[in-house]
Amino acid sequence: MIHFYYFQKDNKIVISDLTRDKIKSNYGLNFEIVNSVRDKESLELIKPRVLRLYPNVTFVEKFFAKRIFSEETKKRMALAKLNKPRADWVREKISNKMKGKSNFEGKKHKRESRMKTSLSMIGIENANRESTYIFNPTTNEERRVKDIVNLPEGFRIGRKYGIGEHLRSGNR
Repeated sequence: MIHFYYFQKDNKIVISDLTRDKIKSNYGLNFEIVNSVRDKESLELIKPRVLRLYPNVTFVEKFFAKRIFSEETKKRMALAKLNKPRADWVREKISNKMKGKSNFEGKKHKRESRMKTSLSMIGIENANRESTYIFNPTTNEERRVKDIVNLPEGFRIGRKYGIGEHLRSGNR
């Protein structure tokens, strides 16, 4: 955002995209924002309007100059930062910014991926349908069988629940 700052004491208007703190440190505290625009193209349209409101002012344009580095300089700067830990406040700031965000938010799986997942899930269901748990309460034995019509003697369909529950969970 580009702002028009009016300084009555100096009778000048500073046109800048710098932050207010930078403007305060460079030009002083007593200013008012006259107008704001989004892009540099509309500056030429706004300047005559501002000049009508504030006659006999001088315009000062102060824009943030983006520095352009060569590829070699970029590589040297990257190597200088390599393997150096970030400050705690920087890590905390990044952490706060990323909280509650998902890496997959706003995205969708491709059709091929959905098909692969679907096929893999069908395989799991079929594997589970082919065999059934059976349980013998007298021997406390549990098995998985495919044929539930001809069960071994003493076995019933289902799993053991309640008896030996602490043995399965690992708490002995």
